[in-house]
Amino acid sequence: MSRTSYYLYAKENTYNSDKKYHRAKHEIRKEFLENMKRYGSRRIKVAIIAEKGIELSCKTVAKLMQKQGSKAIQPKSFVPKPPIALMEKESLKTCFQIKKGILHLGLTNQTKFG
Repeated sequence: MSRTSYYLYAKENTYNSDKKYHRAKHEIRKEFLENMKRYGSRRIKVAIIAEKGIELSCKTVAKLMQKQGSKAIQPKSFVPKPPIALMEKESLKTCFQIKKGILHLGLTNQTKFG
């Protein structure tokens, strides 16, 4: 333990990092919930600087978010599904049958050719 820390502890004037970021933590949590948990540390940093004027680095915002347990929701990437995958499981098992110009897929609707 360093000499400075010991004497600060003896005087009961210990350094409290919670006081340093108290307002910042509140603003980060508020901005995070306002944007429905979609904003990460970078977007929150930009929003806080623009609105409140609180200067924080991106890493500091990320650390404070991690301490609070705030983690942004990552949307899943869009993967288009082919039309056949949208059919019911039962219709996938049936095979195509062409009878007298009518295509039967095992579905309720039928399509005529011709």
